[in-house]
Amino acid sequence: MIWALAIIAGLVGLIFLVAIVGFLLPKGHVATSRLQLKQPPEAVWKLISNPDALTSWRKDLKKVERLNDTVLTTWRETGSLGVMTLEVVESILNRRIATRIADTNLPFGGTWTWILDAREGGCTVSITESGEVYNPFFRFMSRFVLGHHGAMRAILRDLAAHFGESSTPT
Repeated sequence: MIWALAIIAGLVGLIFLVAIVGFLLPKGHVATSRLQLKQPPEAVWKLISNPDALTSWRKDLKKVERLNDTVLTTWRETGSLGVMTLEVVESILNRRIATRIADTNLPFGGTWTWILDAREGGCTVSITESGEVYNPFFRFMSRFVLGHHGAMRAILRDLAAHFGESSTPT
C-alpha cells in the first residue's frame, strides 16, 4: 500500500514539475534547420510551394485540401499532428516562401520560412520556425522531448529522399 502511495505521489510530483518548468519557458522560440541538396532551387520550389504536391513527398501527411487559390494560397493538412490550416504569407519565386498556421484553436502556432540559396551543384534549403507554444505542458514537451528542430528535420529528410539523396539536416 505504501508503495502505491509513493508511486502516485511521485507521478503527481513529476506532473507538477513539468507544469512549473513549462510555465517558466518562454512561449516563443526560433529554430532553423538546413539541408544541402544537389537540386536546383527551381526543382525544390515546385515541391515546397505547391500544396497539391506535398503528399507526394512528405511522409507525415495523409491528405491536403486546397481551400483557396488566390495570390496567397490557403490549405488544410491532415497528418501526424492532426488537422491544421496553413496559409502563404510571403512568396518570392524560387527563393523564399513563408507559411503561417491559420488555426487559432491549436496549442501552438507560428510561421515556417523556407529559404532556397543556390550554390554550385545544387542549393541549400533552410527552414526557420518562429513558433509559439501556448500550453505549458506542450511547451515542456516541445522543448525537452520532441525538440524544436524535430519536425523540420523530418520534413527535410523527406525532401532529400524524394530526390534520391541522403543528406542529413543540420
